[in-house]
Amino acid sequence: MKHSILRLILCLVLSPAAYAADATWSGYVKLEDVDNLHGGKKTGNVVNLAGKIAATYNIVGSEHIPDGIYKLGLLGATHTRSQNSYTAAIQTTSQLDVQREIRISNLSYEDTLAPYITGRIGVMDLEQYYDITEAAIHLHNSAFINAMALDQNTQLASFPYPGVGAMLEVRKNRDYALLGLYQGNPQHLHTFLYHGFMLIGEAGTQVSHFSVKAGAWLYQAGDTPNYNNARGAYFIGQQDWRTDSNHDMVAFMQFAYSNEEPKYIPYSLTLGVNSNNIFLNDNSDWLSFGIGTVWIQNLPSEIVYELSYTIKFCGYWYLTPDLQYFVRPSGIYSNATVFSLRLAYWF
Repeated sequence: MKHSILRLILCLVLSPAAYAADATWSGYVKLEDVDNLHGGKKTGNVVNLAGKIAATYNIVGSEHIPDGIYKLGLLGATHTRSQNSYTAAIQTTSQLDVQREIRISNLSYEDTLAPYITGRIGVMDLEQYYDITEAAIHLHNSAFINAMALDQNTQLASFPYPGVGAMLEVRKNRDYALLGLYQGNPQHLHTFLYHGFMLIGEAGTQVSHFSVKAGAWLYQAGDTPNYNNARGAYFIGQQDWRTDSNHDMVAFMQFAYSNEEPKYIPYSLTLGVNSNNIFLNDNSDWLSFGIGTVWIQNLPSEIVYELSYTIKFCGYWYLTPDLQYFVRPSGIYSNATVFSLRLAYWF
């Protein structure tokens, strides 16, 4: 068994061409400065640097390796101080707030099991398949990355800690359904399922320019510290349209509920809109606005308003100035204003 695994890795890394493999590469480098200008816990700034590189091998026809798609990715990140030390907000100002380390971001196998049915197994980032609000791609606050009632009440197998899991996907035309089982403590890959698990399903469809998706999850914490068992559901709606002035616009809504006891974050809601061609007419700049709120058990709710502008230049470079205003961070702190500037390169 060990020799088979070693041979598989060597074949993928050293000689994919010998096995009729089509290889593609992708990744990014992101550098940002985040400043809490006033309010929250205290003023100050954080500088984040994160990078990711991933390779996808499409293996066809080998006597040693089964047909399928093999994915390998690495994530490296560093930061100086936690942003929550300044804003004290539950909805963090940037999803790049991670530990100083290098981790596997993807090490998985994918295959077509039957017409319209795909199976995947390995180390995967849950957010690549579930609970994504595509219109919020240029917003930095974590509330727009996934539903906060799901994120705050569970340990998601997602950035920066993808986890071991398996999933099935059924997709035909504009309709799809997903069912996945992931480890409940993805920060430690060796724990797999005896430290709990996450069972999650999602289904969605698109009619004309309107898309809708709904999902539900069951989380068993096992002996994972600081987490309780939880279950819940979420709903996402998105509307796309083109204006007479050549703007592609998208509006979205995301709502989630969790029944965790005690209900730390029983509900979360985000609303937003995104438009391109604000100052340029070649689809290389975007303006985004979002509102995110979380209901906190026995405390006033926390609300964030975010306004961001992204411009693409010199090929695949992106620059994003971003302004966020927090109302009652964590339900108890004074209102905070946060400005950030992110430079990103995608390849």
